[in-house]
Amino acid sequence: MKNPMKVLILNDHVVGHLRQCEAVYHYLLEYDRRRQAPRGVELESLELNTKFQSGFLRRAVFGFMHPRRDACEGCDHCVMMATSPGDYRRLLAADADVVVTPFGKRTTLIARWLARRRGAKSVVLMKPQDFSDRYDLVVVPRHDAVEPRPNMVVTEGAPNAVRLRALGPAATKLRDEAGRSDVYRIGLLLGGDYKRFRMRREKIQTLVGQLVEAAGLLSAELFITTSRRTPHPVEEILKSSFSNSPACKLLVIANEANRPEVVPAVLSVCRLALVSPESVSMISEAATSDAHVLVYEDDGFLDDKHKLFLSNLRDKGFVHTAPPERLCQKILEISRLGIKDRFLDDGKVVLEGLSRIL
Repeated sequence: MKNPMKVLILNDHVVGHLRQCEAVYHYLLEYDRRRQAPRGVELESLELNTKFQSGFLRRAVFGFMHPRRDACEGCDHCVMMATSPGDYRRLLAADADVVVTPFGKRTTLIARWLARRRGAKSVVLMKPQDFSDRYDLVVVPRHDAVEPRPNMVVTEGAPNAVRLRALGPAATKLRDEAGRSDVYRIGLLLGGDYKRFRMRREKIQTLVGQLVEAAGLLSAELFITTSRRTPHPVEEILKSSFSNSPACKLLVIANEANRPEVVPAVLSVCRLALVSPESVSMISEAATSDAHVLVYEDDGFLDDKHKLFLSNLRDKGFVHTAPPERLCQKILEISRLGIKDRFLDDGKVVLEGLSRIL
């Protein structure tokens, strides 16, 4: 029997990045299933401390590892300086056929070094901060607007495995708890502060009022979840508005009692997902699911690339958008639509890219 393919994820502690890396693992499972002689796939995830202890050390390491310098592709000494002693020992012991990492100077540096050391393939998600021809496969979202290269695949959103995760026990449990399926169900997926974006209290208060009005008109059930980035004042608004609401069948405050796999579970039971605008990963998961997607507009603090991402998905029919004060009207319009027939499916292009390098 052949040894299974070993996949190593370099985890930078960002949940959205980890979900994208796990999606690549699921694509590799699909690739293996299609082989004439499947090997099986094993997954390992290493959580790394992604911050240097000092700016001087960061400049020293990347001065030696300048992207165009052929003499240094990442030696043991550079990686040892760039990691903690514990991380370095775990990396030396790690075995992999495929190394998957999100963007970031340290994680991509380590991925390149480890792939060369183990004779493995390197897969980098999102635009690397050095030259992408150093990696076997680079998965880049369209809004990064990079020049295509032979080792690159371009996606519309963030890779995800939300459809497979919707088949898991968490989603099955929520479907069983929800019961009858003829009720119109709306999911609210809230992220939070991210980079320059700030989730503003007044926007959420308006959103909540519009959502309550729409739910009343539709006799809808609500399934609500926050993230660890959600500001405390926003959490308090949700708790005061929905804790005792008969219409609210699920309220998860992630910073108080997180529920694993709650996002794919909510997406699997709801016909409409109302999503905050700052999370590429969460919007991509919703657009991949069977639920219609409505993103509330709040672009005052979003960068141009993020606005391009949202407008691209809206123009292609993957999501709807509306300002908070018009959400009720938009929800009613979407409720009259039939079964969703346009899905974001980045898995195909990523799978094609993986097939080229394996």
